[in-house]
Amino acid sequence: MGKFSEIMNDFEQEKLRAKNAKNADDYLANGIYRLAAAITPKIPGSNDDSGTHVASLTEAVMGVTSGLIAIASAIENLANAVREHSDE
Repeated sequence: MGKFSEIMNDFEQEKLRAKNAKNADDYLANGIYRLAAAITPKIPGSNDDSGTHVASLTEAVMGVTSGLIAIASAIENLANAVREHSDE
């Protein structure tokens, strides 16, 4: 292969790398956008397993937190009832 052919081949390879890098950047940017859209309410959302409408991952986590607090409160009430009746 002559020198000119080597230069042209290198040039074509560099163009291909640049195109692949651009595609990778676009893919990454789209992925980050979709992740952000899932975390913050920018989409209509959907219903969770309990049938409650959630617009984002943030709202879904808040719902889980609320449920865990209710469970903790119920366990505390049960423990208090056991303590009261264990003294009898």
